[in-house]
Amino acid sequence: MQKTGRSGALTLPEGFVVPTTLETDQYRLKPLTQAHTELDFAAVMETQQRLRASAPNGWPRPDFTLEENRSDLRRHEQEFVDRSAFAFTVLNLDESAVIGCVYLNPPAQTGCDVDVHMWVRERDYPRGLAQHLHRHVDAWLSKYWSFDRINYLRPDYYFARGSCLCGSVTFYAGPVTGPFELCHCSRCRQATGSAYAALVGVSEVRFTSGSDLVTTCSLPITSQPPAYKRCFCNTCGSPLPEPGVTGWQEVPAGCLELISLPPDRHIYVDDAPAWSFPESALPRFTRAEIHQLRESQK
Repeated sequence: MQKTGRSGALTLPEGFVVPTTLETDQYRLKPLTQAHTELDFAAVMETQQRLRASAPNGWPRPDFTLEENRSDLRRHEQEFVDRSAFAFTVLNLDESAVIGCVYLNPPAQTGCDVDVHMWVRERDYPRGLAQHLHRHVDAWLSKYWSFDRINYLRPDYYFARGSCLCGSVTFYAGPVTGPFELCHCSRCRQATGSAYAALVGVSEVRFTSGSDLVTTCSLPITSQPPAYKRCFCNTCGSPLPEPGVTGWQEVPAGCLELISLPPDRHIYVDDAPAWSFPESALPRFTRAEIHQLRESQK
């Protein structure tokens, strides 16, 4: 498809209609404009240390001002009009607060169509919103935009930390690409001792300690390749990713921190025992409530 553009600007197909919104159950993306100056400034200054760690020019300075922010947003707004770059604010659903930004900029290196950078507000990072944002923006760009080769800047920002129970094995996993599946097959139930194995797909795993402590157990093929494989810490038995795998793999979701994505689906439900689904009418207790109940039963 023929593309039009100019030096220093993103190239888009002739007549391409730029998507202007993305909405999930947690946030809404809209073009970043001067109207967002105050809300954006509050989010930027709250997140300044994390932002400076990834910005080559040290932005934002500790003395960065509201008027400087207004000027930046005015520039982003004009770039959107010119179709040279596209900046989006990430708002909560009632649009009372900015919780991040997404920038689509001309690529700095050959072989890519766009450089994408995202950040989320400091208070929202610990609940896994960076991974959530990356996954949904990636799907949005693939479905509605015309870019074939996307360069995500600072991809480690979208990684989740992981470890075993005893802490001997630590790693980073991400970006979280999915799917996030709850598998009820008999092997997963036996391997976990629970109703299902919660497994989430990630594009990469980087071990930071203890990879030599991970034991791998491969079981025979029962229906079709590959064989069932279980990896675990040989000290505490926690399920773990497999060392030495390049690229995508499934990771036990329970050993990950900073992940807020809900599961995509239950699988192998025909193998599931009757007690395995939380949708049953059984009572549900919080941590405090179950402690109170146990005390009352002593």
